[in-house]
Amino acid sequence: MQFDTLIFDLDGTLSDPKLGVVRCMNYALTSFDYPPRAEAEIAQYIGPPLEETIQRLTDSNDDQHIDELVAKYRERYFEVGYKENELYADIAEMLSALSNHNFRMGFVLPSIKPLRKRSSSDSRSISILILLMALPAEQQRRNN
Repeated sequence: MQFDTLIFDLDGTLSDPKLGVVRCMNYALTSFDYPPRAEAEIAQYIGPPLEETIQRLTDSNDDQHIDELVAKYRERYFEVGYKENELYADIAEMLSALSNHNFRMGFVLPSIKPLRKRSSSDSRSISILILLMALPAEQQRRNN
């Protein structure tokens, strides 16, 4: 079976969300007088649901309090955290190589509606960079 279209999950597959996650988590924690945590401590929790991570980091079983921490985390994430993702090494080259082999590519953003709205308007430079890398080289030259 041959494919001509590839769809990638952007967050965690093509880009590293660690910096934004760590900064947002510490923002939430310190907003409620918890001490900030080291990057390595927070990074081990990237992936599981946010509520579980916050529960583990705070030792709290209070659902309302956890919801408040999640809201504080998302407050920063929707403002700047999502912009702190960095492409993994060699991803740009890989996307370019796939494009040169005539693969069409799509990129999936997180399913949180406020983030999708902001991602499509606020981070156009990131989206444009990724979309340009997906164009054949001659189209990239014409668009510049």
